Amino acid sequence: MISHKTTRVSWLLAGAFLFSTLAFADDGKVEVAGFGGGTTIAGGVGTHAVVGGSASIRVIEHLHIFGEFSLVPLASTSLSDSSTGVTVNAHGTDRLYNFGGGVDYGFGSSKRVVPYVLVAAGVGHESASATATASGYSATVNMTSNSVYLGVGGGVRLYAGDHWGVKPEFRFQRYTASSGGSNSAVFTVGLFYQFGK
Repeated sequence: MISHKTTRVSWLLAGAFLFSTLAFADDGKVEVAGFGGGTTIAGGVGTHAVVGGSASIRVIEHLHIFGEFSLVPLASTSLSDSSTGVTVNAHGTDRLYNFGGGVDYGFGSSKRVVPYVLVAAGVGHESASATATASGYSATVNMTSNSVYLGVGGGVRLYAGDHWGVKPEFRFQRYTASSGGSNSAVFTVGLFYQFGK
């Protein structure tokens, strides 16, 4: 498992990255994007929605360094039962938060359609909680776990204007943890904007 110190350092690095993007914005080197889609996680976890955002800096022609955040709502359940004569109400949620970054490299000579490949890495933080109430008594259970992920994939930037467009993207990610790991396939469509291009 990843320590809380590692998670805090990840937050600090993400903040430093976001601050540094502002310094490049006037030179046309910054891109921000929001995205949504779906992910299929192996091991019986299933298919779920994913939403998130990213910011990137173009360091040289065709090469971007990016930071990203995404949320995968794994489960949300509410139950109520009184078949035993005692009313029991329960509610549970399970969320996966991904904090990461990587590099993408675009290729081709088109100014409107720019395919790219990417490599990504980061931390996946899963947070689950459940609350049950019966006969005036209540109990809550909270569980968290962290894992490192590595991903590879690709996409295409489709420019609808000089500064903005959409980018469909597919990637394969592998989550690793002390208790084992799991594979996931992620497909998203994002809306991006490039400053000062």
